[in-house]
Amino acid sequence: MPINLFPGLWKNSTDVNIRKRINLPRNASCLVALSGGGDSVALLDLAYRESVNYSLTLSAAKVIHGIRSAEEEEAEAQLCKKLCKERDIPFNVLTADVDTVEDIQLRYGCGPEQAAREFRRNLLEHHRGGISADYLLFGHTADDNIETIFMRLLSGSGPEGLSGISSDTSTAFKPLLGISRSDLRAYLVSKDIPWMEDRTNMENIYRRNRLRNELIPLVTDIFPGWEKALGTLGERSREASDALSRSAASQLPCRKAGDECCWDEADWDEAEEYLKALSLWDAFNHLDNSRIPDRQLPWKSLKEARRSVNEKRSWNAFGLKLEITDGIVRMSRSGGRQSACIRILLEKADILDDFESVLGGFYLKVSFSRTSGKVPGLRYIKMYPGDWPLELRFTAAQKSLKLAKSCITEKKPAKNSPDSQGKLVYIFIEPVKEGTNV
Repeated sequence: MPINLFPGLWKNSTDVNIRKRINLPRNASCLVALSGGGDSVALLDLAYRESVNYSLTLSAAKVIHGIRSAEEEEAEAQLCKKLCKERDIPFNVLTADVDTVEDIQLRYGCGPEQAAREFRRNLLEHHRGGISADYLLFGHTADDNIETIFMRLLSGSGPEGLSGISSDTSTAFKPLLGISRSDLRAYLVSKDIPWMEDRTNMENIYRRNRLRNELIPLVTDIFPGWEKALGTLGERSREASDALSRSAASQLPCRKAGDECCWDEADWDEAEEYLKALSLWDAFNHLDNSRIPDRQLPWKSLKEARRSVNEKRSWNAFGLKLEITDGIVRMSRSGGRQSACIRILLEKADILDDFESVLGGFYLKVSFSRTSGKVPGLRYIKMYPGDWPLELRFTAAQKSLKLAKSCITEKKPAKNSPDSQGKLVYIFIEPVKEGTNV
C-alpha cells in the first residue's frame, strides 16, 4: 500500500493534491541525488527521518560535473560524505571522462545548464541501476517549478510547457515540489544542519540565475502574490495539456515502432491543426529521446513540418524527416543520431519566412535575406526555378559542422547577376549558444 512521504510538511503545502502525486511504496530502495546544496540536504534528512517509520532503504550520490572549480566541488563532496556518514547512509561520488557536459552540448545542441542536467541524470540513473534502487529522489522545490513556468511563459510555450516540472516518473520522484526553498532553509536552520550554497547561483551568467536574481524581485515588487497566480496557470495548463493529449490520441492515433512514428493520411487530413502539431511534437521527442527540453521541436518548426505534410511535401530538420508514402505519414530519423551525414531537403516555401534548425551542437539558418555586415559562417547558393528542392548534406566532425555540397560557397556573390530568375539563398551556421530559441 502506498504511503505519503514527509506527511508533516505537506500540511502547509498550497498544493492540495501533492499527497496523491508523491506516494512511494513501503520498503522502497531510494537513491537521493545529493549536491550539498540546501534543497538536496533537506531532502536527505527528511528521507532519513521517514525511513525509520516506513522502512525505506536509502543511499545517496553526488555528481561531479567538472565545470566548476575542483576545490568547490571537493568541498561539497566532503560535506555530503559527512552528512551521510552521520546517518549511516551509503554514499558515492560519480563522475565520467566520456560523454561529458561538453560532449552532450555538441551532440544535442543545448546550453551548458541543460547539458549539465543531462550529464547528472545519466550518471545517477546508471548508478541507480547498478545498486538496484527502486527510485531516484530529486530535491526540486516549489520555487524551481515557478521559475520553470515563468521561463517557459516568456519563451512562448504552450500548455505542455506551462505545466511546469513533472512531479515524477516510473523511477524518479520529486518529493519537495510542493515546498518553498525558504521553508526548507528554515527547516535546516531549526535542525542545525549545514549546507553549501553554489556561488554560481549568484552569478548572472545563466538565464535562470538572471530570472531569479533580477527579474523575479522586480515582478514581486510590482505584482505581489504573482507566484500563486503562476502556480494556478501551471495547474490549469497541466489539465489542458492532458485533455489535448487525449484528444490527439483519439483523433490522430500515432503508431510508434522502433525508429518510426506513423499516422494514417486520412486521419491526418481530418484532424484539428493544433492536434497535428501536438502529435508531431510528441513523435519528435519519442524519436529524439534526449530528454532535453531545449531539443523539443519549437513552435515555428512544428508549423513548418505540419504545413509540409498538409501540402503533401517531405520535410527534414533536427535530424528527422517526414514523408508520405502509400497513405501513411511517416516520421523517422534521417540517417540516425550517429550518422556521419545529415540530409535536408528544403522547398522554396520553407525558406520564405527563414528556415531554422539545430544539428548536433550547431544552429542553422537558411534565408533569402542576408544579415548586414560581415557574418562568419555565412555561405550562399544561387537557386533557379528548376533547382528546387534545395538539398543540403551536413558532415559532422568532432568540433565542426561542414557543408558537403560543392556548389555552396563562401565567396562574395556577384552584385549584378545576368540571370534575374535565379535567387540567392544564404546559409548561416554557428555553434549553438546558451538560450538559443529556434
